[in-house]
Amino acid sequence: MRKKFKKILYYLLPILLIAVFFTSPQSVLSEEPEGLRVIRVGAYDNYPKIYTDDNGNQAGIFPDILKYIAEEEDWKLEYVKGTWTECLDRLEKGEIDLMVDVAYSAERGLEYDFTNETVLINWGVIYSRSDANIKSIPDLEGMTIAVMKESIHTVGEDSMTDLAQKFELDVTFIEVEDYHQVFEALEKKEADAGVVNRIFADTFAKDYDVTRTSIVINPIKLKFALPKDASLNEYLIQRIDDHVYQLKKDPYSIYYKSLEEYLGSLEEVRVVENIPKWMLFLTLGIGGLLIGFYLFSSELRRRVKKKTSELEKTNKELQNTIIGQKETQKELERKENRLRQKIKEYEELNRLVVKREVRMGELKDMVEKMKGKK
Repeated sequence: MRKKFKKILYYLLPILLIAVFFTSPQSVLSEEPEGLRVIRVGAYDNYPKIYTDDNGNQAGIFPDILKYIAEEEDWKLEYVKGTWTECLDRLEKGEIDLMVDVAYSAERGLEYDFTNETVLINWGVIYSRSDANIKSIPDLEGMTIAVMKESIHTVGEDSMTDLAQKFELDVTFIEVEDYHQVFEALEKKEADAGVVNRIFADTFAKDYDVTRTSIVINPIKLKFALPKDASLNEYLIQRIDDHVYQLKKDPYSIYYKSLEEYLGSLEEVRVVENIPKWMLFLTLGIGGLLIGFYLFSSELRRRVKKKTSELEKTNKELQNTIIGQKETQKELERKENRLRQKIKEYEELNRLVVKREVRMGELKDMVEKMKGKK
């Protein structure tokens, strides 16, 4: 009986091992979590970063990058369409695994997890009605400002609402669902000013009767966001970071091709990559010399201007002194003339006095002679 059992076990054990090996390949050969082939991705309209094309597919910079990663990792992307606020709400509830085009902030870092690699840098731009005159943030006092609901440029540190509080502005905010509605509110004069991101502005401002101000706010980093502490996060972050890092190193990758298609920035990257090092050093050297020459010229002009100013001041003082001396000389001449006139008068007076005294002496002698004759 024991020999029979051993014989059965001898034949059965290899079969059991093979069954376990092939029925659990992920647990034996891979650290990937189960069910990773389907990745639910939040999608909303924010051209050119993400939008729905004419065929109903998700397109734009972030979908281009994510499509490449999915093909490399054998993922199946399942986009869940909604508004910006709906997507954030689904992300917070864990109803999606990934959200594209999310600006990182310390406050959002407490609500969601983020990839480490930055996809794009963006910032907010303030636009106004075509008949408004806005040059600085204090000029917004008393105005109505259109903002996108839950945008990084609407809420959080250095956002428009935060700046309004810091500058103690009395303003009214109108919250809308997307940046198109911000421009529409300006065009319809329902708002005096509006805040949009610079990529959207560069793409669509020409289609609206709005005016760009010189005010920019809140520079931010755009990344992929994930539900806080979700089980897939560690894996997804590591794989996405690795791919984005490698794509950014290669100027001919899908990353730069997508930027070229939507933002026209690939050629700039290629030009920089193809410049020989000696030409770069030569350009930097010439640039340094030009900067040095400019600084030297500026300093020389400053000194010449200072010396010229000092000479003009000295010359003016000298002229005033000469004028003063001439006036003094004229006054002395007048006094001298008056003195000479007085001297002449005294000499004449003295002559008359002397003459009188002579006559008085002669008269006295005559009187005494007359007395003697008596």
